[in-house]
Amino acid sequence: MNKNKLILIISILGLLFTSYMTYMHYQPSNSVCLFGGNECAQLVQGVYSEMLGLPVSLIGFSVFFLIALFSFTSIGETVDKKIFWLSLLGVFGAGYFNYIMIFKLGSLCPWCELSHVSYLAIFFLASINLKKFLTYSIVLLLFGASISWMANASGQHDEFAKCLTAKNTTLYSAFWCPNCKEQKALFGLSMQYINHVECSLPNGQQTAYC
Repeated sequence: MNKNKLILIISILGLLFTSYMTYMHYQPSNSVCLFGGNECAQLVQGVYSEMLGLPVSLIGFSVFFLIALFSFTSIGETVDKKIFWLSLLGVFGAGYFNYIMIFKLGSLCPWCELSHVSYLAIFFLASINLKKFLTYSIVLLLFGASISWMANASGQHDEFAKCLTAKNTTLYSAFWCPNCKEQKALFGLSMQYINHVECSLPNGQQTAYC
């Protein structure tokens, strides 16, 4: 099968994944997370779920849309270089947000990972051959490592957050609550030092703990 056809199919799957994550961002109470749990709704509603005032999933949807468009118009031809650069952007973003999910939030979103795998598959197909794929991957890993190091830098309110934790203060919040999101955003990276309890189930009902 022509590479552009494969890329088109994968990008359509990516569009489905990111469109559902965008739906979860706006309608968390009606969302369903693969394998159960409420990690997906918490992550797509959390402090890192938006960029430039837009849901990260919507930005990912836009990237998949452009990839689908360029692959559709290039069927039967060589892979458009714009697809490579867009997929590179997607893989970089996937690596960064995986770092956030694993080391900052302590959980993974299956829907997010499906979109990340889609980016990686497109990146591999657009890299033409294994040598280029490995070369670009090494550069990407080094670049991602530097960004992760910057993301791990001290937050603006670290001392205040640690003081609150030392006094046994706990933040009880719900992933769908706009005021809770605003409070978490104010702490930024310092949120990692705050005792935090999620009080909402995926359907919006309160947990027994709260």
